Amino acid sequence: MKELHTYSDFQKDTIKIEDYIKENNINHIVGIYRGSLPLSVALSNRCNIPLSIIDFQTRDGNSKGPVLIKKVKDIDENTLIIDDIYDSGKTLNTIYEKFPKAKYLTLYKKVSTKPAIPLTYLRETDKWIVFEVWE
Repeated sequence: MKELHTYSDFQKDTIKIEDYIKENNINHIVGIYRGSLPLSVALSNRCNIPLSIIDFQTRDGNSKGPVLIKKVKDIDENTLIIDDIYDSGKTLNTIYEKFPKAKYLTLYKKVSTKPAIPLTYLRETDKWIVFEVWE
C-alpha cells in the first residue's frame, strides 16, 4: 500500500515546522542529502536561517557514515536535523551518535518503529510514502 504526500501537504507541513522552529529557538537547519533537502531548503528560506547539509544514505547509498558536506554553523541544541521518514531508524540513529545535542524532526515515522532518539514527527504510517513533486 502507498500513501501520497502531495505538494499541498508539503506546504502545510512547512508551516507547521516553521512554528516548531520559532517555538524551539532553532537557528540552524540541517538537511540530509537527498530525501529531506527540498523541505530543509524551503524552511531555511522561509525562516531566514542557515542551512547545512549531511551526506548519508542508508537505503540506496553506500555511505559509511554521516559527513557534513556543507557546514555553516556548529550543530548544537538550537539545530534542527530534518529527514523525510523515520523507517528503520538507521540514518537518524547514526547521525544522532555524532550530533546528540541537535533536535530531530521527520515528516513521517513508521508505526512499527519505536524511535531510539528524541524525535518529533508529524504523522505515523505503515505505508510506503510517495512524495509528489507537483500537483
